[in-house]
Amino acid sequence: MAIGQWLVDEQIIEKGEETSPAYIVQAACAAHDIGNPPFGHSGENAIGAWFSEKFAKLEGMFADLDPTLRDEFRAFEGNAQGFRIIARMEMYRNDGGKRLSKAVLGSFMKYPPKRSDQGGSFGRRLHRRWILRRKEIWSFQF
Repeated sequence: MAIGQWLVDEQIIEKGEETSPAYIVQAACAAHDIGNPPFGHSGENAIGAWFSEKFAKLEGMFADLDPTLRDEFRAFEGNAQGFRIIARMEMYRNDGGKRLSKAVLGSFMKYPPKRSDQGGSFGRRLHRRWILRRKEIWSFQF
């Protein structure tokens, strides 16, 4: 609440909204691992390796997948999957998802990009690219 009061004192938020920052943090904490597979990064690597094997054989549905999308599967990124779940898949499918506030969605992004930040792991670059391409999420009216 001290941060909320400071934001009121600085006239950044209005009186009566002192608890809003705490609720935003609570929501982000509750959702922060929602898209991660069991065993964390090892699980991400196992999923990526499984897809790599399937794409090497190019049989069935793996042969039909657009080649430009294959890297999204080879470098499975739990944070991007979590963002998909809360912003698109859960509840109002492809229509705002859980319809969380932009503040909550922004706090969920563990690795928000900076204009100069083109580095990072391949998975993190995919995560940023996927999130930033979803203009419909960021333009949704809450």
